[in-house]
Amino acid sequence: MTIVAAVLAALSACMNGAQTASGSSSPVPVGTADPKRPASDPMAISGGASAAPGVPAAGAPTPAAAGQTPSVPTGSASAPTSTGSPAATGTTAAAATSSTTAGRRVYGFSAGDVSDLSPAALDARLAAIAATGATWVRFDAAWLTVQPQGPQNWSWDTFDRVVQTARDHGLGLLPILDAAPAWARVSGCTNIDCPPAQVADFTRFAAAAVARYSPLGVKVWEIWNEPNLAVGWAPNPDPSAYATLLRQTSAAIHASDPTAQVLVGGLGPAQTGAGQVAPEEFLRRVYDVAGAGAFDGVAMHPYSFPALPSDIAQLWSGWSQMTLLRATMVAHGDSAKPVWITEFGAPTSGPGAQATLANRRYAEHPDHVDEDFQRESAANALDLVARTSWIRGFFWYNFNDLGTNPNDAEHHYGVIRSDGATKPAYDVLRSGFTAAR
Repeated sequence: MTIVAAVLAALSACMNGAQTASGSSSPVPVGTADPKRPASDPMAISGGASAAPGVPAAGAPTPAAAGQTPSVPTGSASAPTSTGSPAATGTTAAAATSSTTAGRRVYGFSAGDVSDLSPAALDARLAAIAATGATWVRFDAAWLTVQPQGPQNWSWDTFDRVVQTARDHGLGLLPILDAAPAWARVSGCTNIDCPPAQVADFTRFAAAAVARYSPLGVKVWEIWNEPNLAVGWAPNPDPSAYATLLRQTSAAIHASDPTAQVLVGGLGPAQTGAGQVAPEEFLRRVYDVAGAGAFDGVAMHPYSFPALPSDIAQLWSGWSQMTLLRATMVAHGDSAKPVWITEFGAPTSGPGAQATLANRRYAEHPDHVDEDFQRESAANALDLVARTSWIRGFFWYNFNDLGTNPNDAEHHYGVIRSDGATKPAYDVLRSGFTAAR
């Protein structure tokens, strides 16, 4: 509690003098200072930031020339690897990768559904994302897509297409390695979020993915999604089991590519209770079991609505919880490692109460916000990210609405409506992402 109290006191003092007013609606100026060392750091917990361990050094392999299709055939009986040599010259996709090579902050969208799109729809989606100034896309690299039939069968077509199309549009990629196929899950578990019965099966998949796509510029890998929640690690989160999977997977990834960066899977905001473990507590237990050497950074999903990110008095807010997560990293000697915000956003429709900037309706536990609130959440988050040295990546969830059902808030996190019209948050993100390039 001493660390927590000190962190919150420091945050309060800094933010009271530095934050933008919560009613501001103008796009924030992102990237006006060196993004590795912002001019002010309202969420500072350590004395400064350095490039994270595991960041590729200058001269690391660059992506192959645009238009080169990964040449490994599908259906081989053993774990396939990429063939051919990466091109020596850079491409637009190499520019996106070099932003992490240099330790620069990266901005993009978390859009896991791109793996489900037809080739034409995928090309259109990634072109539209690139047009915002975003330079990265986070997507689901689901294990069950590659090995649906068993450990001897491999099918990379879907991810080959995603990687190649992203490269065509100059976008870096952050794959989430997760989703065990039915044959690999623990006995009696039918959920795709169930962990594997044998960790070695998962690490073999991860190593094969890295060997295939690292030469094409994919250098950062997120291990699982929200493993601190039952909806991410079924039927209940298990920090020790996750830590074991992380340690072994990280070793396999680094053996395949020593320059790769491995992230603790994005932790969802939560208080410890039935079916969930608070992010800070979950990370502490990962340290206890796996040690600091098992990862190069920590991913977090600091959802905060109906609070804004800067409303640090709301201790339940994911953004406030992220500061405690950071304090845990510092306490374990990991101040040089970054936090990646791999999901952040707010839905604009849902079946319950709606929060607005004028009325947060905390007591009613709103499940969505109005579009002005979503816009201000984007502006406030970008402002904080730009001035927080230990945040390396920021991914907004989602790019487009996934549907039109008013009773499903999950359909409405996008900044583009189902009819193609943009929401006000779109302009904020486009201005911020473009300024940060």
